[in-house]
Amino acid sequence: MKERRFVRLRINMDVSYRKLFDFDEDCPKTCDVSEDGLCLNLPERLSIDRHIELALRVPDEEPITVRGRVVWTRGDEPQKSFLTGLQFVEISEEARERLKAYAHANCVKG
Repeated sequence: MKERRFVRLRINMDVSYRKLFDFDEDCPKTCDVSEDGLCLNLPERLSIDRHIELALRVPDEEPITVRGRVVWTRGDEPQKSFLTGLQFVEISEEARERLKAYAHANCVKG
C-alpha cells in the first residue's frame, strides 16, 4: 500500500458538497482530513475520478472551499453509507493553512 504524503488527523467536521453541475444540500461528515485530501461519509456512492466541490464548515468563520477528486469509495447500499476518499485538486494556500490549523486544534484524540 502506498504511503501517505501527509499525516491524517481524526476529526469530525460538517461538510456541504456539490457535485459539479449538481447541488446537494445533505450535510455529510468528514472522517479524517490531511493537507491533500479527506475521507467523507456520504449517503450515496460517487464514481471514481468524479470531481466535487466542498465547503468545509468551520464555526464562526467562512467555509473552507476546495475541489476534490474521488479516489476510492466503499460502503453499504442498504444503509446509504459510503466512505469516500477525496484528493484535493484545487485548494488555495490560505485554505490549506486554515484547514491544517482547524484540524490540529480540533482533532479527535485516540
